[in-house]
Amino acid sequence: MRRNLTIIGAMILVASLFVALSNAQDTGGNSVAEGVTQPVVQAADQLETSPFNDFVLSVPVGSGVLESATAEVATPTDTTSVLVVPATEQSVVDVPPVIVAQDEFPLVADLEAPSAFDPAATSAIAAPIVPAVQNIEFEVYAEQDAQPSAVPATIASGTNIARTSTPAGVTQLGYIPKIQIMTRIPQTIRVGMPSMFEIVAINQGDQLVEDVFVVTALPDWVKLAANETTHGSAASVDGELQWQVGRLASGARAIWKMQLVPQENRAFQLSTRWTVQPLGLATQVQVIQPELQLSLAGPQEMTYGETKIFTVRVTNTGNGDASDVTLRISPGVEDGQSIGEIAAGGSKLIELELTAEQAGAMKIQAAVSTVGCEAVQKELSIVILRPELVLEVKGPKNNFAGAPVKYQIQVSNNGDTVARDVTVNAVLPMGARYLQSGKPTETVKRNMSWEIGVVEPGATRTFEFECILLSEGENKLSMRVEAVAAETRSAVVVTRVRGVADLKLIVSDPAGPVRMDEEATYEIQVINRGTRVAHGIDVIAQFGYGVEPVKTTGQTAELIPGQVIFDSIASIAPGEKVTLKVYARADKEGRHKIRVKLVGQDPATTLIQEEMTWFLPAATTEDGPLLLEAQGAGK
Repeated sequence: MRRNLTIIGAMILVASLFVALSNAQDTGGNSVAEGVTQPVVQAADQLETSPFNDFVLSVPVGSGVLESATAEVATPTDTTSVLVVPATEQSVVDVPPVIVAQDEFPLVADLEAPSAFDPAATSAIAAPIVPAVQNIEFEVYAEQDAQPSAVPATIASGTNIARTSTPAGVTQLGYIPKIQIMTRIPQTIRVGMPSMFEIVAINQGDQLVEDVFVVTALPDWVKLAANETTHGSAASVDGELQWQVGRLASGARAIWKMQLVPQENRAFQLSTRWTVQPLGLATQVQVIQPELQLSLAGPQEMTYGETKIFTVRVTNTGNGDASDVTLRISPGVEDGQSIGEIAAGGSKLIELELTAEQAGAMKIQAAVSTVGCEAVQKELSIVILRPELVLEVKGPKNNFAGAPVKYQIQVSNNGDTVARDVTVNAVLPMGARYLQSGKPTETVKRNMSWEIGVVEPGATRTFEFECILLSEGENKLSMRVEAVAAETRSAVVVTRVRGVADLKLIVSDPAGPVRMDEEATYEIQVINRGTRVAHGIDVIAQFGYGVEPVKTTGQTAELIPGQVIFDSIASIAPGEKVTLKVYARADKEGRHKIRVKLVGQDPATTLIQEEMTWFLPAATTEDGPLLLEAQGAGK
């Protein structure tokens, strides 16, 4: 009995000494600010039902930066005292209260831990720490205002503020990341035996948090036996346990589990600090600028005189509207023309109707400009094709009047495109007669035309025609060739025509025998078939022996035995005819000759023609032949 009492007394003495040492250690290691309420860990007889205390520290850490505004928060620290008892002690002892101190930040009451880490009702809870940051002034710069405008805003820790618009621009407010650190530790651990410690980091904000870093310091005589994390990695560095959590999504929890083994029987402090990268605030200021693009489309080849449509498209590929857009086009709109406003992403199509008026290569240049944008230029090279006709007319330089004249016409295309609808026109000389199928046309037409169709580049078309020139002197033939898109070409050929008097003598004797008692009629015709007047024409009719002229008509004449000498004919115009008649009787039957001679002075002409006439004896009624009358029977 006495022995039992002695053992009980020794145990009470050891416990009293342990409490005294613990209180001394706690007093020397913690500086508690005045006025700060210190939570008390419950008695050791309650540790069996709640081996861990959850200390929940909700501290938005870091600095929220917007332009010139800065919020700075000191690094939070959680200092928790742990009671170490000898390994031989019973688990239930009467231990005086252990004081848990909070450094640097006042404790805020009435904050509960997350449901997943809600400890037993007997656990001691440390309230979240809130930095004393209340009013921050932000400056926002907008394009519409030349001077920065200050917009005051009240920021509650860990609270999101939406962007607001003001007449001066856009105000955007930031916030400090809200990270909650919770430690779960046993109030008492045994010397030489591992005990489980947990540190939990919770992102209670609505944004991803970067670079969460947790550090806890241990005495040299407390060793780390095991280490496990759900996020990142943890290691012992220079006597500190460092946990690099890294990224922590909104609402996510990271857990760090440690097994610590104390080597000495005395209380120690588990001091936990953490940092986090502040959430940066990026305010985007939109800068707008129009950016014009120009395209020019149209045919690359045109025919001279042809009209084609060219299209100019002006597109605004920038992010700002283009106002008072000016378009210049050469040739055509060199001075520029306003096409109005083009919205961002919009375009305008302009159609130009251009007529090719110059053959060869040419360039169409377009330029478009607007305020705040460099002028944009575009160029389009085109080739204007044109047929080039060459007209060549060949004809005699000299010709006699009335003789056919042949003309040769050559039409060549020396251009670079086809000559279409080629037409050759001619104006004949005065008095000329066009020969059709070798015969002169009945009507006198001076204007003639031929349609020869198409002449390819480098090709030559040749044709001929004939006419009769009747006028003396220079006879001018005028030719002209025309074609679509081709320049008209002309040519002239002059033929010098010499006129002649072409006299023809025709003598007509009686158609049958003539009785001697009857007069024989001879007709003499003098015709001028030339183109000039014949002057000084003399005509003489001579008869053979036995025939004498009796009388003449058509021209006065002198009758002498056996011949008739007509008075000289002064002139016979071209195409005119003079008719002379001679009446004669024969006094001797048989065949008798008549000879007519024509002598012209201008031109000098001599024509002779002879005819034979058969004269019969005169008719008688005595013993003569029976005469028949045309009306009936003979007698």
